[in-house]
Amino acid sequence: MRILYKIYANDALTTGMRGIVFCHMLQLISTTELATRSGLSRRHVPRMAAAGEIPGARRTVTKAHWVFELNHELEAWICFQRIRKQSGADGIPKQRLVSLGRDWRRLLGIYDRLLSISRSGTETRLFTPEQDESTRWKKIEELLTTQGALPPQLEEIIFHFGATGSKPALRSLDRPEKISLSRIPDSAHHTALSSKKGGVPSRKNESFSAAPRLNKRQKTPCVALNINELTNYGRPIVNGILSYLRKNPRWNIPIVNNRAFLTINQLTKWKGDGIIGEFYGYSAAEKIARLGIPAVNLSGYPANSSFPSIFSFPLPDNTAVGTLAADHLIKLHRPVFLFFGDQCEYSKIRYHAFEKRIVESGGTAEHYRVLEHSSQGDVTDSSLYLSVLKKYTEPVSIFAATDRIALGVLLACNKLKRKVPEDVAILGCDNEEIICQISDPGISSIDWDPFRIGYIAAEYLDNIMRGRPTQDTTTPQPQMKVVLRGSSDAYATVDKDLASAMQFIREHASEPIYVPDVVKACGISRRKLEALFSKYLQRGIYEEIRAIHIASAEQLLVNTQLSLAEIARQSGFNSVAALEGAFKQKHGCYARPFRLRNTQA
Repeated sequence: MRILYKIYANDALTTGMRGIVFCHMLQLISTTELATRSGLSRRHVPRMAAAGEIPGARRTVTKAHWVFELNHELEAWICFQRIRKQSGADGIPKQRLVSLGRDWRRLLGIYDRLLSISRSGTETRLFTPEQDESTRWKKIEELLTTQGALPPQLEEIIFHFGATGSKPALRSLDRPEKISLSRIPDSAHHTALSSKKGGVPSRKNESFSAAPRLNKRQKTPCVALNINELTNYGRPIVNGILSYLRKNPRWNIPIVNNRAFLTINQLTKWKGDGIIGEFYGYSAAEKIARLGIPAVNLSGYPANSSFPSIFSFPLPDNTAVGTLAADHLIKLHRPVFLFFGDQCEYSKIRYHAFEKRIVESGGTAEHYRVLEHSSQGDVTDSSLYLSVLKKYTEPVSIFAATDRIALGVLLACNKLKRKVPEDVAILGCDNEEIICQISDPGISSIDWDPFRIGYIAAEYLDNIMRGRPTQDTTTPQPQMKVVLRGSSDAYATVDKDLASAMQFIREHASEPIYVPDVVKACGISRRKLEALFSKYLQRGIYEEIRAIHIASAEQLLVNTQLSLAEIARQSGFNSVAALEGAFKQKHGCYARPFRLRNTQA
């Protein structure tokens, strides 16, 4: 019997942070149902769960029983167990089952490939659009356990993900550490370039050749990463790269000191097929160009014709970042606009776009560079901003090039007893959640969708190495947005209770919340809160909740390929019927036609 649980987790935050309650809706099944569906013994399932062999396994509150989250991975695991149980049946080619090996994750690759073929519109597709996920897994089981020859498509896909060594096994994004990556010998990091190879060419008459194409005989390219995965925006970029590798040919990624990160100096001694990194300035780009291999630069540093092997990636669009920041702060109607940035190229681009939009609106923007005369220092040091803030006594709006700079500005405001956002409105960039939420009030920030940028960058480099057109991509472009928190919340200047209610609704946009939940979070009567919404927003609390949920669903429909059931769950609707009804009421059409219309557009 399938069970639906509500699991609440209280996250106790550090001093100065408000308590936040996260609520997730999970669909769980019991040990008995999992044993029935997978064909295993009921006694065997808890043992496998305790050994960590079953995805999504978790103990109940009493620790007496196991329950399992019914998701994409568990469906693959169930299908894999049922197929293995029939491995001894007569008439089923053993090679077909042997090719699956002992890794149930290979079925995820087969499923994703069949699903992508069905969406491509080809005539020979094994999945149909009206099938749900459970039906598709049963179809895979039926095909793999049927006597006789397989459809050509499926035969080719099984060979592609087979255990013959031609292609490595697929891996789960939830466990990226299990990817087998090539390890660079420690000695390679300490040895200088051999003089027999001619050394490093002189800068005077130096010429850099264009990036060579990947040798067709080379099955697994070796690609290095120069992205700091320890930062809040670096991790999603790396996860986006891994997401691309899950669905496409795999790379070998070198590991140094237990990190998939090579410094510029380490890269100069490394030999491989491609690089994805952040190369700030001429000197770093010059060192990478000497390698003569294709490199995708995510730093925003402009392309240089002297370095034909370095491809300046156009994302994130820093011009769009600056424009979005200006549009957000203009709505606050402050007389003064300030920009705090650093010496990096992306900071300069963001400022010029920010200033241009402010001037177009009839205002002016002042530019201040942090640590302009110092090569070392911490941009979160409040003393760097005190002298500037003392110059302005009237309310100001500040755009910081990074969230770390925004945190330094906020700490300076606290020292000067300047209220945020009443006296100083602050907007950061990169949406580093720890930094943005550890402060009080929280720092509003621009999220430039680093996960999708990592995915597109990996696809971009793969096309370059294999000689394919770089513009040959169907991946949706990154969706940039302002993650609104207290530091630039216009409602905070109007009424604290209204701002608290709006913040609660925005933070729980993916959960099925109701009016009593909002009232309880604010700590005032429902009548008073309804009056505030009616006075300042001209709509009620329920209408605001519904608007936030619909906006979240619209983003998922246009920018992802998730099913309607999954979109309904992630956008706070209790069912697909509720989602469809909301879209019909707002747009005059249901969710599927809305997705088709906006995707084509």
